[in-house]
Amino acid sequence: MGMSRAMEPTAADAAGRRAAVAVAAAHRAAAVLLAVLPSLAQAKPVVETLGELTVDFSAGTIEVRAAAAPDLRAPSAEVGRFSAERRARAVAAKRLREGLAKLPRERLGCDDAGALKVDQAIDKAAVSAIDWGSDGSVTLALRVSLAELASPATPATGSAILLDGATRTALFTGEKCSAAVAAPPVFESAADARATLPALKDAHVTRRIADTARPAAIVRSGK
Repeated sequence: MGMSRAMEPTAADAAGRRAAVAVAAAHRAAAVLLAVLPSLAQAKPVVETLGELTVDFSAGTIEVRAAAAPDLRAPSAEVGRFSAERRARAVAAKRLREGLAKLPRERLGCDDAGALKVDQAIDKAAVSAIDWGSDGSVTLALRVSLAELASPATPATGSAILLDGATRTALFTGEKCSAAVAAPPVFESAADARATLPALKDAHVTRRIADTARPAAIVRSGK
C-alpha cells in the first residue's frame, strides 16, 4: 500500500504535465505562424494611380485625398473639426466622382460613371489617413470600396484575376454602371491571392487566357 501511494501522481506532477502540453501547443502555433508569415510578407498588392485616384486592385479599393479649411464660426474646436471633416468628405466625393468620369471605358468597365453610388461609398469609406492643422483645417484620405460603389453592393466572391506583365483590368464589370458589379480582386500571382484572401486559400488556376492584352488567368476557390 505504501508503495502504491508513492507512485500516485502529485499536484506537482500534474502541473508539470500541463506545462509541457502548453509548451508543445505554443511550439505548434509558432510553427504555423512561421509558415504563414513568409507568404504574407511576399503578397504584393496591385496598385495604380489613375489621375487623382489611387486604386488598390487587390483590396478592391480607391483612395482619394481631400482637404478643408477650418470653420471659423464654429462654437468650439471640436465642432470645428467635425465640420471640417464633413466638408473634406464632400470634396473627396467630388474628386471621386470626377475621377471616375474621366476614366476611359476600358478602365472603368461600364458606361455612365454618374450612375455609380459615390455618396453611399463615401459615407461608408474608412479614413486611411488624417492630419489636423493647428488652425482646425483637415487633410484626409478616404479608402472607398469598389463594392460599395456598385449597385447593389457587390458581395465577396471566391475568385480573383491574375495579371500578365503590365496589363491592368477594369474597376467594374457590366454594360451599364447602374447595374455593374465590382471586378474580382487582382493579383500578380496565385500565391499572392491565396495569401491575401482566406476564401482563396485552396484556390487554383482554372482558365488560362492567351491574349496578352487581357488578364492572364482566373483563380477560383476549390470550394
